[in-house]
Amino acid sequence: MTLLLLPNELLLYIAKNLQRDKDINALIRTNARLYHLLNTYMYRRNVRTSESSALFWAAKNNKIATFQKLLDEGANASSIITLAGRQWTPLALAAEAGSGDVAELLLKENGVSPDLKDECGYTPLSWAAGNGHTLVANILLEEGKANCNSRDHNGRTPLSLAAENGHEGTVQFLLAHCMTDPQASDSNGWTPLSWAALNGHAKVTMLLLAHPNVDPDLSSSSGRTALSWAAWNGNSEVVRLLLKHPQVNPDSRNKFGRTPLSWAAANGHHEVVKLLLATRKVDPNSKDDCYRRTPLSWAAGNGHDKVVELLLAHSSILFEPKCLWGLTPLSYATDKKHWTTTNLLTSIFPYEYK
Repeated sequence: MTLLLLPNELLLYIAKNLQRDKDINALIRTNARLYHLLNTYMYRRNVRTSESSALFWAAKNNKIATFQKLLDEGANASSIITLAGRQWTPLALAAEAGSGDVAELLLKENGVSPDLKDECGYTPLSWAAGNGHTLVANILLEEGKANCNSRDHNGRTPLSLAAENGHEGTVQFLLAHCMTDPQASDSNGWTPLSWAALNGHAKVTMLLLAHPNVDPDLSSSSGRTALSWAAWNGNSEVVRLLLKHPQVNPDSRNKFGRTPLSWAAANGHHEVVKLLLATRKVDPNSKDDCYRRTPLSWAAGNGHDKVVELLLAHSSILFEPKCLWGLTPLSYATDKKHWTTTNLLTSIFPYEYK
C-alpha cells in the first residue's frame, strides 16, 4: 500500500507526528495532493509550535507570499527572535537584508513601529542605511515615517552608518531628505564626513562636501578633523578632495598637537605627505604636545624611507629636532634597527654627526 492511498485523516496524523518543520516541508514537496493537504497545516504549526521562525526566514529572504500566509495563520508581525546573540523583529531583519516587499507589507500591520530600537539602539532604518538598501530606506521614511536622525547607543545616525560603509546611493538619498542632519556628531564627535574620510570613500566625501550645511573642518572630541583621519589612514584621494576645500585647515592640530602631516608620516603614507607638503601651508617641523616629536621623527622611527626622503627634501626641514627625551630622528632609526633609514639620514647630512 503506497502512502498516497491513505485517507487524508491518516496523512494528517502522520504529519502531526513528524518532529521537525523541515520534515513536513520535505513531505509536502513530494506530491501535489500532499501539498494542498498539508501546506496550510505546516504554516499553522510553525506559528504555534516554532515561535513563527519561518516568519523571520521569509523576512530575510523577501518571500512575501510565505510571509503573508504566516500572518494569516496568526503570526505576530512584531515578534522578536534572537539570532547570533542579537534581538530582531521581522521589520529589522527585512531592513538589514534589503527585503523591500516584506518591509512594505509590515508597515501596514498594526503595532509595527518603524522606529523600534534593538538593544544597541539600531532602528530598521539604521540597518537599511548601514547596508546600503536605499529602496528599503525610502519605504521606511516615506511610508513608515521613520525618524531619519535616530541615534544608536553610540550616537550614530543612519547617515553616519551609510557614510562609514561607502553607500553612495543611500547617502545621496538621505541627504536629499529635508529632515536629515548632514553632520550629526556621534558620542565621540565623529560626523558622517569623518567616517567617510577615515574609510577612504571618495564619492561619499564629495556628496557631503557639496552639502551647504556640512562643516568640512569640524573636529571630534579628540580634536581630529576629517582630514586628520584621512591622512592617518592614507586615503590620498579623500585627502586631495579635502585640501581643495577652502575651509579645510591642512595643518590642524588635535588635542595632543598631532597634525595630519604627523599622522601620515608616522604611518608611512608618502602620497599623503606629498599632498600636504605641496600646499605650503603645513609646518614640516611641528611637534606634538605629548612627545615633542616631529613628522621626521615619527617617519624615521617607523622606518618609512619614502616619507623620510620627502621630508628631507623640504627646504625648511630641521634635521636634528629633539623629542621630549632628547632623541633625534637618527636616534629612533638606529634604536629600532631601521638601517636603510639610518643610512639615508647619515648620507644626506654626514657632517652633522662628526
